[in-house]
Amino acid sequence: MREGRRIFRGRPAGELHLELGRAGSRSAGPRKAHGLSGPLGDIYYEPFLIVFGSQSRDPEETAANRRQAEAIRLGGLRGMRFYGIQVKSDREVTDRDIEAYHLILVGTPTANLLVGKINPRLPIRIENGAVVFGDQRFAGDDVGLRVIYPNPLNPKKYVVVCAGVTYKGLEGLGTLPLQNFGWNRGVAEPDAVVTDGRTFGQYSRLLATIIFNHEWQLEDPGPVVGKLASPLSRQGAECSWGDFRADVLREVTGADVALLEVDDHVYPIELPAGEITHQKLTLANNRSPIYTFSATGAQIKFALEHSLQRAIGETGLASDWFPVMRRPLAVAGFTYGFLRKRPFGERIILQGLDPQRTYRVATTEHVLTQALLGNAGEGYLGWLPTIRCVGMSEG
Repeated sequence: MREGRRIFRGRPAGELHLELGRAGSRSAGPRKAHGLSGPLGDIYYEPFLIVFGSQSRDPEETAANRRQAEAIRLGGLRGMRFYGIQVKSDREVTDRDIEAYHLILVGTPTANLLVGKINPRLPIRIENGAVVFGDQRFAGDDVGLRVIYPNPLNPKKYVVVCAGVTYKGLEGLGTLPLQNFGWNRGVAEPDAVVTDGRTFGQYSRLLATIIFNHEWQLEDPGPVVGKLASPLSRQGAECSWGDFRADVLREVTGADVALLEVDDHVYPIELPAGEITHQKLTLANNRSPIYTFSATGAQIKFALEHSLQRAIGETGLASDWFPVMRRPLAVAGFTYGFLRKRPFGERIILQGLDPQRTYRVATTEHVLTQALLGNAGEGYLGWLPTIRCVGMSEG
């Protein structure tokens, strides 16, 4: 790989020389650059205009488009209200608007003139009653798409399309809380999300998330690394997808145990049965660097006690201010249970860990930043000063 593009794959028979083509031989499409690289939230930091579709013959659809456009102005960036931002119908947008502003477009391709114009030129788009990209297809009246891309009508500016297969897919799409994105170090925001009307708690409309490569195109999914016989769900305090991720983390690092946050990444409601590619695993771990460090069984138990205190909300911080961080840590290499009514230090029941033994622990950058800074989580690895050095480079 070079500059995000695959230039060779396979096993060479002899000496191999690789080089990129000459200038001018690259794709003629847009490339990510400073100020035009995404992710979704990047549009809010320069002047933007919100445009709702007014082409539908159904007045209810037009009203829904306008309602979602107003919702973005009143709370589109994690509840932040924007003052002085214009909301226009697609009929009112001028060439000067397209030249001067980033655009947030709300409505289906048939209801919003501008969405209809640029929809065929997007790497992820709505067509034939579904959101489609690559070989994936998500159909349903309540399926929605939110994507950032260089505006095909003015490539010097962004466009964010908030569209649905029908207008039923628009509800809440423009103000969708993207779990953890932008709040915490080590957690990236995507360039596109696909949603539907299902809910699980506060943060579960995601069916898929996409991060484009340097040329604003879908990334190569990479080799198949496994196959799921049945879907993995994020339902429940101990979700099968969280346990799966912890097992993978432990296996690829060769560590004794693994610790990770259940909700620290961009996986959807469930991972469907079928082939698992390298891209899916990378995305599921939010592209987070992986670190390893040494800790005794007693120190690991202490960390779990702190994470449990945060998870069950006894401090009030996690449950009231940051509800996505409620669940206990997912682990691999051992098991544990807990009794909530016991005092701190006595709630965790370990199986498979010796308190006196030292273990090699694998974790992600997100867990480290949460644990060390106490950001939404008590500083639950603060007992290990060396982790601050270990965490500066990938383990």
